[in-house]
Amino acid sequence: MDELEDSLEREKKLRTDVEKAKNKVEGDLKLSQDACQELERNKKELEQAIQRKDKEVASVNAKIEEENALIAKLMRQIKELQVKTRS
Repeated sequence: MDELEDSLEREKKLRTDVEKAKNKVEGDLKLSQDACQELERNKKELEQAIQRKDKEVASVNAKIEEENALIAKLMRQIKELQVKTRS
């Protein structure tokens, strides 16, 4: 009888230990899932920021091209006027 009671106690202790381990793993999983969701949100925000910056860079590049085209046009006009004034 004592042997059965000891076996029952060991089984209860084992069951308790398994339950504690399960709860710990579930808690760790929840923390990991929360951290993963936060990382996903951060990733999405960073991707949006990159898209905004890419648009800004494209806009600035277009403006630079326009300015360069205007400079080239004005340089041609200056050269033309210099040729006219020398003649």
